[in-house]
Amino acid sequence: MSEGYSRKVAKRAVAKTAKSTRITYDARWDKFAKYCQGLGQDPFRAPKPVIADFLVLLFEEGKATGTVEGYKTAIVSTLRHTRTENIGKDPVLSDLIANFKQERP
Repeated sequence: MSEGYSRKVAKRAVAKTAKSTRITYDARWDKFAKYCQGLGQDPFRAPKPVIADFLVLLFEEGKATGTVEGYKTAIVSTLRHTRTENIGKDPVLSDLIANFKQERP
């Protein structure tokens, strides 16, 4: 969390998510971060095309559509505290998930 919020505020803002969900999101974020690092990208500043390529990679690896959508949610959840734009509403990322659902319901 940026913009000068205290640790107490950051902890409570993150704690709104259930512990089991945070554990899942953390694992998914870690996988995304490693992917970005392999490309020489800072995961917190990764452009939307990098996020899209990551989601396509997961889908092409055979991950279930719901799992890929879960990765998107975990990435968006992490980035929403560090970016002003709402990546979760990006039309290309939303269309990608819709395509995955159509191809592999």
